[in-house]
Amino acid sequence: MPTDESPADLLTRGISAKQLKSSQLWLHSPSWLIYTDQWPTWSPADVVHLQNVAIEDAQETNNRPAETCGIHIVIDVSRYSRLTKLFTVIVYVHRFGHNLKHPSDRVIGPITAKELSDATMLWIKASQQLEYFDKIINLMSKSPKHTLLVRQLRLFLDSRRFLCCGERIHNALISELAKFPYLLSPKHQITKLLVYATHERLHHAGVSSTITAIRQLYWIPVIRVYVRKLLRRCVTCLRLIGKPYRPPDPPPLPKVRIEDPTPFSVCGVDFTGAMYVWEGESGKKVYICLLTCATTRAVHLEMVLDMTVNSFMLEFWKFTSRRSLPRTMMSNNASTYLAAADELQELLTSTSLKQALEHHCMVWEFIPKRAPWYDGFWEWLVELIKQAFKKTLGRRFVTLPILETIVVEVEATLNDRPLTYVSYCGS
Repeated sequence: MPTDESPADLLTRGISAKQLKSSQLWLHSPSWLIYTDQWPTWSPADVVHLQNVAIEDAQETNNRPAETCGIHIVIDVSRYSRLTKLFTVIVYVHRFGHNLKHPSDRVIGPITAKELSDATMLWIKASQQLEYFDKIINLMSKSPKHTLLVRQLRLFLDSRRFLCCGERIHNALISELAKFPYLLSPKHQITKLLVYATHERLHHAGVSSTITAIRQLYWIPVIRVYVRKLLRRCVTCLRLIGKPYRPPDPPPLPKVRIEDPTPFSVCGVDFTGAMYVWEGESGKKVYICLLTCATTRAVHLEMVLDMTVNSFMLEFWKFTSRRSLPRTMMSNNASTYLAAADELQELLTSTSLKQALEHHCMVWEFIPKRAPWYDGFWEWLVELIKQAFKKTLGRRFVTLPILETIVVEVEATLNDRPLTYVSYCGS
């Protein structure tokens, strides 16, 4: 039954109380149900035809070409708070229309990656046609006018009529989307959902990391102000991050922090707090060992089952096998590191390793006692790791293999972060 003949659709689709009180359809049911003996019939094809007629009427009213009327007419994006849920709904709507038109070739089963990609492209085109319709019409004309936005961002239409930005990195060895990203308006709801989805995928990273990930595919005007405004409203970040305090004036950086040696020549090491994994029918404590380069700020994470010297030495030799032997190790005065330093000293001075390590003299240095500001360059990374785990896991218990996978993901996210302010200039 079409929507205009169904009383139930008045409530499911929304209607004001005043309109409902005076609605003849709601009070007396459809006219053909009262005054005729023969009920009309509608086939699924008729319903689809009525929907197409409504879309055509909307196109004529707006005086726009057919391609400007897309999925936004059927689905209200403002009703969704998560990007994945919106794309899932779009896929099922497309499947419903396909199954009505092709009953013998029904599409069922789990959602595929191609369907999600098609839903993404559908909403990108819909948002561009809603927000930049005049720019698209201008670029489609035979003699386009180079307006301010078109000239600044070097806008052009690709083969599928997507609005893209022309960068000055045409010859760079990167993907085509990174060279010519899609233009998205900060006024559209889909852009807001995209920023939140990227922020969550990066374990609730900061503004710069979120912008760097978005720039790989999309161009959003005034992106830094826009992303900072949205991330201030993130409930997870507001719950776990307190107000910033005013730190004292920092002293000059030590010499080992401003040299230019090979990566991991000078390393800082520290442990996170205890984390619990599910093993059998009870929980078990594990720890994350952080090793970071003092100059490049690269991060290496290892999972330690306990805080003994033997466990730490095993993880340390794993680190040296992958990243090379450091020249200087820096740590606080924890008893684990003091014992490990004695054991390393014995190893380095032993006869069996003297020839192998005679060209690699390593020194283990400890920060002054009761001076926690000396280890600030790795304590800040420990805080970032804890925030990533808290926001990703919350209070959930996971198994050891799952936690190991998350540790590697967090390490990749930290190593991909920008160290300074990243400026993006379109021209």
